[in-house]
Amino acid sequence: MPALSRARVRRLLTSRRRDDVSPDAGAPRHRWPLLHLAANALGLSLRIVPRRHRFGAASLVARALRPLLARTTLYREQLRHRVDSLPEIALFRVLDALTRTGTRFDPVMTIDGGEALQAALQSGRGVLVVAPHAMLTTLIVRRLHDMGCAPEVVSADPGMRIDGTRLPARTIQPSPAFLLAVRSRLRAGGVVCAMIDRGEPSEGRTVEFATPGGPVLVADALVRLAVRCGARVVFTTFRLDERGRVVAALASPDAASSGSPEAILGDFAAFVRTHVARIAARVVR
Repeated sequence: MPALSRARVRRLLTSRRRDDVSPDAGAPRHRWPLLHLAANALGLSLRIVPRRHRFGAASLVARALRPLLARTTLYREQLRHRVDSLPEIALFRVLDALTRTGTRFDPVMTIDGGEALQAALQSGRGVLVVAPHAMLTTLIVRRLHDMGCAPEVVSADPGMRIDGTRLPARTIQPSPAFLLAVRSRLRAGGVVCAMIDRGEPSEGRTVEFATPGGPVLVADALVRLAVRCGARVVFTTFRLDERGRVVAALASPDAASSGSPEAILGDFAAFVRTHVARIAARVVR
C-alpha cells in the first residue's frame, strides 16, 4: 500500500463535500468520504503492528494527528457536545479506523468505579448504562463484552462493531417505537447502553444543566423508563488523563435517588460536570 504523505493526509482531513452532514458517535460512519478513505488506509496499515502493541501504537498515531484533526470541521462539530477535547477525539478516530477495517486491538484502560458496574450486573435486574457523547465511551461496549456480557446499544449505526473486534454490536435503532424495545430488554434483565445528551432542546423531552464547558442537554426518557422497569442505572464516560492514558469512569446514582428520575438525572449532571472539569483541568495544564 503506498504511503500517505503529510500533505496528502492534510488534504484528506480538511476536505469536505457539499453533501456531508454532521457526524455523530452513534451514527453511520461513512458521511465524510475523504476522511473515511484516509482512515481506512490508516486502519489497514496498523495491521503490521503485533496485536498486543496496536493500542499503544494507535495512541501514538492519534497524538501525531492532533494538529491535522484540529483544523477539520469534523473536530469543531464534535466539540458542540462539550464533553471531549482534541486528545479524546483524535484517539477515537484512530481506534474507529482500526475497528472498521477489522484490525483488532485490545484496549488498555484504568477503571475508576468499576464496582458500580459489577454490582449492577450482579443485581439480577436490567441495567441501563448512560453516557454523554464522549467519543471514547463506545469502549464501554468492549468492556462489557470482555466481562462476558452482551449489551445492546441504542445507535443509528446498524453496522456498528464492538471496538477492537470484528464482531457486530447488538443495536437498537432509534425509531418511534425504540422505547418499547429498550423496555423489553430491561424487563428481561438485559443491559442497554445509550448516550443521552442531545445537541438541540426539545420541549418536555430534554433537561439542561450547566458544566464548566457550557450547558449540556439531556433527554430524560430512557432514565424514566429504567425507573419504571425497576432497572439499575449506571453512569459512564471515558477520557484521557495527563499522561494520555484512557480512564473509564463509572458510577451509580446516589442511594437516596432510587426511584426518582429527576434525582437520578441530577446525579448524572453532577457526574458529567466532574468529567468536563477534569478535561478542562488537563487542557489548562
